[in-house]
Amino acid sequence: MSDSLCQLKTLLWAQWDPIGVNTTCCPRDEYDSYASQLLRMLNDGAEHQQIASYLAWAERENMGLKPTDIHDSIAARAIQIHTQAF
Repeated sequence: MSDSLCQLKTLLWAQWDPIGVNTTCCPRDEYDSYASQLLRMLNDGAEHQQIASYLAWAERENMGLKPTDIHDSIAARAIQIHTQAF
């Protein structure tokens, strides 16, 4: 597994966590599929707004939640993680 993917998984678990599971005994892989998709998007050249929109979509459509207001900061950090890998 790439270092970027590990860091994206940690980012989503520790900072995004829209369903609030990182303080429970829930398995740490809860957001792994989203991290994998983010890495694919970043590798394909996705920009900040695309990443933020994906996270909002995941919350709204996949989780049935009202989107949080931290998409911009999570998107910025994801791009930073990806950029530092190269």
